[in-house]
Amino acid sequence: SEYVNSTVGEGQTILPNIYVEDRITIHAENTIGEPLSQFQISITPKDLSSPSISSFANSSGNYFFFPTMEGFSEFDEFTITITSADGSSLPVSSDIDLASLAGNRAISTVIPNATTTLPTAMDLMLVIDTTGSMSDELTYLQTELQSILNYIELSYPGIDIRFSLIVYRDDGDNYVVRNFSFTDDIQLMLDNLSSQNANGGGDYPEAMDKALNTAMQEQWRTSSELKLLFLLADAPPHNDKLQITVDTFLEAKSQGIHIHSIAASGVSTHAEYVMRSLSVLTNGRYIFLTDDSGVGNAHEEPKVPCYIVTALDDLISRIIESELSGVRIESSPENIIRTEGNYVDGVCMPQV
Repeated sequence: SEYVNSTVGEGQTILPNIYVEDRITIHAENTIGEPLSQFQISITPKDLSSPSISSFANSSGNYFFFPTMEGFSEFDEFTITITSADGSSLPVSSDIDLASLAGNRAISTVIPNATTTLPTAMDLMLVIDTTGSMSDELTYLQTELQSILNYIELSYPGIDIRFSLIVYRDDGDNYVVRNFSFTDDIQLMLDNLSSQNANGGGDYPEAMDKALNTAMQEQWRTSSELKLLFLLADAPPHNDKLQITVDTFLEAKSQGIHIHSIAASGVSTHAEYVMRSLSVLTNGRYIFLTDDSGVGNAHEEPKVPCYIVTALDDLISRIIESELSGVRIESSPENIIRTEGNYVDGVCMPQV
């Protein structure tokens, strides 16, 4: 919220207002204290007959509800219904009154007789800006994706992975959005990525909104299995598409898709704001390249108080592993290139 207020307060009135201060954390576990990975959840405002929200938790048994951003700011009372991902438990419903929540705005529910299992399948989509300024970043990903996938398959043998690729440019280029649908053929995915090149663009904004709309229309799994989208870009959507692009989070949340944004060189205020918003609202992470990478042109300093710098392939691998395991995986000390601020296990701590 501090980042949103400071950014919009700098005269960036064209940016959508992202209100996250009313976030509710809904946690579920079974009777022996195990987090209920990927549980199914429905949320219904009081006096309404059908669920207004239906989605899935993450692998650590948490679901994040943003009443204002999701259109329910006028409601205080809701009924939440939780079912284990594998259907091993009967649905458990409870009523919540947001006005009576403690300061941490967290709700914890125990689901009797439920078993918890980590994801056995994953849909992995790459959405990449392939305009001319993205040449170095595209080449890097084409080179490193194989090692990332090898690491995941080695760490999680037997995981059922499907891949999809969407590349985009802008109106007036030789294509606006090019879509390669989900496949379980790794080599086909790598070949599709390798055949792409960076060209076109011209003005700063690009057709991010159209690419993400295409992504939401893809045939994602309908079950509670893991669904990840990595968005690699260096430019925002056009000004009249900023709100539409941010609103993508509603469809992503309903399908249980986590958007992890990767900011390339050239990213400035509008692009960072949109990409960070999409990630925080869909339980993803905002990733940014720095000048340490040697990839692309000069990188603007991100508006975050602390962070660590590691190789991008290491970071993407850890994010995927964290999503699969339900435990945030931090970098090994020997893989940390440098540290900015007082970063401790993903949290910015006060300077000592």
